[in-house]
Amino acid sequence: MKAAIDKKTTPAPGCIDAAWCLLECTPCWEQYEASQKEKPKLKTKVIYIAGQYSGKTINDTFENIIRARRAAYRLWNQGYACICPHTNSMFMDGEDIDATREMFIRGDLEILSRCDAIYMLKNWRASKGAIMEHAEAQLLGLEIIYED
Repeated sequence: MKAAIDKKTTPAPGCIDAAWCLLECTPCWEQYEASQKEKPKLKTKVIYIAGQYSGKTINDTFENIIRARRAAYRLWNQGYACICPHTNSMFMDGEDIDATREMFIRGDLEILSRCDAIYMLKNWRASKGAIMEHAEAQLLGLEIIYED
């Protein structure tokens, strides 16, 4: 299907009718479609970061969030698209929100089900939620990567 093209822009090289085209003419459109089929489709892996969120103090929780954020930064730089639930719902667990812990876990597991991989932070075994996420990732057959 042809996309809407601004005919005032510079025509494509080798266009049969350079004054009118930019993929508007059939030969140029067919050439464009053929070139797109030849390109390998690279899929960016979506990776979910799992690890301890809650701490004994608000400062411990904050450190856990920062630890997960640093991992997300590293993984983005390695070419992954990262889902970091620590920052997605950061400090939304106070008294002024109707969402319960179970709602967050259910939502996180739904997000995880749409990912290609899971990245387990070193502290994941200290978290009931991360243990559940790990088990779910195994059931889903996701790639599991452990932090060194």
